[in-house]
Amino acid sequence: MTKIEKKEYDKKYYKKYRKRKLRRAKIYQKENKEKIRQRRHLYQKYNSKILTQQKRISKKARATKLWHRAKSRNKPNFQITKLWVERKLLRGHCEVTNIGFDYTKPKPHYNANPFAPSLSSGVSIILIAETM
Repeated sequence: MTKIEKKEYDKKYYKKYRKRKLRRAKIYQKENKEKIRQRRHLYQKYNSKILTQQKRISKKARATKLWHRAKSRNKPNFQITKLWVERKLLRGHCEVTNIGFDYTKPKPHYNANPFAPSLSSGVSIILIAETM
């Protein structure tokens, strides 16, 4: 059987047994509501743990990125350490405006998140959450 024949056979098989599969799935869902609910709860609990771990990792990575960018801008007189930037990020808010940092991705029509942490280019001592 060639690949093309196999694909055609798979399509026919899928179409033939699709309705039966859907019926069985609905019956299973009706009979096992509590089991499905428990699985969903465990998945969400596990998934939230992973997400919080990723946020911690991303804060360290973000601190390193901020530090490297600031260092490349101010080469001759750069005195900030990576640890200092990381500590400021872990505070979770801007020292000047007291606005909390937002680590979510920007909306599609924005280039950057306006409340994401950044090192001020003029005074590279303060982490700033830019306001709109």
